[in-house]
Amino acid sequence: MREGRVTPRDHRCWLRAECNLGYLDLHLSSLITPSREQAECNLGYLDLHSSSLITPSRGQAECNLGYLDLHSSSLITPSRGQTECNQGFLDPHSSSLITPLRGQPECNLGSLDPYLFRFWHFGEWRDVFVDDRLPTYKGRLIYLHSTNPTEFWAALLEKAYAKLYGCYESLQGGCTTRALQDLTGGIVQSFGLSNQDRYLTFQVLNSAVPRSSLLISSINQEKDNKRQLRLRNGLITQHAYSVTGLARVRGPLGETPLVRLRNPWGRGEWTGPWSERSWEWDGLSERDKELLSVRVRNDGEFWMSFEDFARHFTHLDLVHIGPDDWMLEPALHSKQPWRAVLARRRWRSGYNAGGGPGYTDTTATNPQFHIQIPRASSNKCHVVVSVTQYYETHPVETKKKKALYAIGFAVYEIPHSMARVTPHFVTDQKPLDVTNHSVAREVVTFFTLPPGDYIVLPQTNVPNCDGKFLLRILTDEQSNIWEVNEDNMVFRNITSEFLEEAPLLIKTNDPHTSYLSDKPSLELCKSLIMLRDYNISGRINLMDIPVLMHMLHFWRIAFQKFDRVGHGTKTSSYNLRALLWEAGSTASNKVLECLVLRFSKSKILTSECFVMAMVRLHLAHDDPNDHLLLTILMAAVGS
Repeated sequence: MREGRVTPRDHRCWLRAECNLGYLDLHLSSLITPSREQAECNLGYLDLHSSSLITPSRGQAECNLGYLDLHSSSLITPSRGQTECNQGFLDPHSSSLITPLRGQPECNLGSLDPYLFRFWHFGEWRDVFVDDRLPTYKGRLIYLHSTNPTEFWAALLEKAYAKLYGCYESLQGGCTTRALQDLTGGIVQSFGLSNQDRYLTFQVLNSAVPRSSLLISSINQEKDNKRQLRLRNGLITQHAYSVTGLARVRGPLGETPLVRLRNPWGRGEWTGPWSERSWEWDGLSERDKELLSVRVRNDGEFWMSFEDFARHFTHLDLVHIGPDDWMLEPALHSKQPWRAVLARRRWRSGYNAGGGPGYTDTTATNPQFHIQIPRASSNKCHVVVSVTQYYETHPVETKKKKALYAIGFAVYEIPHSMARVTPHFVTDQKPLDVTNHSVAREVVTFFTLPPGDYIVLPQTNVPNCDGKFLLRILTDEQSNIWEVNEDNMVFRNITSEFLEEAPLLIKTNDPHTSYLSDKPSLELCKSLIMLRDYNISGRINLMDIPVLMHMLHFWRIAFQKFDRVGHGTKTSSYNLRALLWEAGSTASNKVLECLVLRFSKSKILTSECFVMAMVRLHLAHDDPNDHLLLTILMAAVGS
C-alpha cells in the first residue's frame, strides 16, 4: 500500500473486520490530532441516566468522562477466537449492525492515528478521520466495545460513524437498515416476517442467497424492550444473524427446506430441530451430513428448518451489493453478481415533480426509466428497484435542510412500440405495482418480471416537491435500461397529409385574427423578427409577415388545447412537453427543463412565454424540414 493513497481494493473491504468499509491509512500520522476539548465538543454526549454525567464541566470530565489512548494496546487481537461487542449505552443496533460484516482478523492495525473510515452517502464514499481517543467512564469504554479488552476496532468504527452524523447522540434511536447501507453502500430491503406469506419469504431467500446479497435476520421485541434476551431455543433477541445458505433434505416425513444461519460472535446458536445435537440431524446419512457440514462450532453456524426460521425470526434485511463492490471483494466471487444501473436525478417543481398516481394530470411528467427484458429470454428476471432521496447526516446541515418527503415509485407495463407513459395512459391503465409512499430516505421493492417492456416512475407522494434522488436498478438477467428521452427536433414527422393541409389552413384564416397578446413584449417582437431575418439586418420582408402570422396561428391552436380556463392566456408548466408535441416539436429532458426555468413563473406558462419558447427552439435548430414547411407556407400565401 502506497503512502497517502487509497488503493481500489482497500476502500470497500466491508467483509473484513479490520477495515469495515474503509481502509485505515496508518501512514497519515502527520495530520493534526484534535485536542481533548475539541473532541468533547465534536462527539457530543449522551444522557447516561446519571445526573453527574449530564454535560460535565471540564473538571468533571477529567474525573468521570475520559479518553482512552490506544498507543499501548493493539487494535486487533492476534488470536482468531470469536469475541463479542456490547453496545454500551447506545441502542442494540450499534452492535448488531456489524455482525454480518465481521470477518476474521488478518492483520494488526498498529497504533498510529488518525484512522480513515469510508461510509456511503448518496452514491458516494465519504472519508472520515478519527484519532484513537475513545470516551470512557471510570476507565471503561462507554459505547460500543468488545468483550476482549484489547480489541478496539469496533469502538473506532463507531466513533467514525458518530463523527459522520455529528455526535454519538445522533446514533441514539437509529436503525440497522440505515447503518447497513452506510457501511456497505448496498440496497437494503427490509421484510417483516411475522405477517409475511411463507411462500413469498422462501422465494425471496431462494432468489437472494445465490446472488451477491447479504441476508440478515433478527428477532425484534416490542419497542419498549430493547434488551437482548436468550430464548429457550438458544436464539438471542435484538441480535443479527447472517443467512448463509439453503438446502433441502429428505427424511421420514418428506422433504424439508433448511436455512443455514451464522452468528459470528460464537454464541446464541439454535438448539431446536436440525441443530447439531438434534435427532433430526442424527438421522441423516453420513453423506448428507458431509454435504451439510457446518463450520467449526466456534464459528457459530447452524441449520434450522425454514418453518422454524419463519416462525421465530421477525425481521429480515437484504443488502444487495452492486457489481463494483462485488468485483472488489473476492469473498463474493462465488455468488452471481447483479447487473446495475445508477442515475442521479432531481424533481423540480413545475417541470417533473408530478406527484403520485393519484395526480393523473401530472404524474406522467415524473422522470421515466425504461426496463426492457428481451422477449427471446424464457426466464423471468429478478429486478430490484431503489429510490433514495437526498439526505444530510451532520446535524448542522440537517437544521438547514427540508424534511424528508414521502417517496415511492410506480411500475407500468407498456406495449413494445410505446416510448413514453402519457397522462392519457396513466388514466386508463393501472400500474403493475405502486410502492407505499413513505417518509424514508430509501424505498426498495423486489420484482420478478417476465420478458416485456416496463416504465419506472420515481415520484413523491404529492406534486411540486423539489429534491434530488438516486435511482438504482439491479437485475440478474440480461436487460436493457435507459432513461426515456426525446431528440431535439422541430416539425417532427412532416407527412404529406400535414403539408397538404397547410395551404388550406392559410386560405381559410381570418386576416383580422389576433395572434399575440394585447401587449406583446419588445423581446417577443424582436425574437419573431429574428425567425425570418436571414441577413441579420433587424428587418424582415413583407412576404415573411404572413408566414409568421400563420406560425403563430398554429401555435395558438396548440396552446388552446391545454388552456382549461378558456381565455387562451395561460396553462400549467407541466404541459410544456405535450404543448411542444402538439406544436410539432420535441425537446430533450435537459432542454425542456431549461425552457421551464426560463419561461414559466410559479408553475404557470403564459401564451406569450410559450411563443417565446417555440421561437427559441426554432432559432436553435437548423432543420431541413423547417425550411421545407416554411417554403410551402410562403407558396400558399403567394397563391
